[in-house]
Amino acid sequence: MPNPGYLKNYRPVLYYFRDAYGLSVNELEFLFHVYDIKYFNYTYVVRNFRASDRFASSKVPRLNKLGYLFIYLEKAHDRERRFAISQKGKLLVSRFYRVLEGKEIVYR
Repeated sequence: MPNPGYLKNYRPVLYYFRDAYGLSVNELEFLFHVYDIKYFNYTYVVRNFRASDRFASSKVPRLNKLGYLFIYLEKAHDRERRFAISQKGKLLVSRFYRVLEGKEIVYR
């Protein structure tokens, strides 16, 4: 179990990852949100991540292009395209948690 005060490091670690990976804070937090979800679509993002349609239609394709997400199921008939977090995305989130908990040291 991590130290109860480890969240005090959240902000510095978040900004380190933002700068190191070239992602926005919103994009990183979105990856945290979808980390343990099998798949999702734009509607899920808008409703459950409480994001705008603009966020869903711009950030999800960007994260897909960068390799942090992949297309799980292509759009067909009246079904929306479904996305899932990729291995690259899972590794980033896992590393974030290790750094946050003090199990991995990063040089700032």
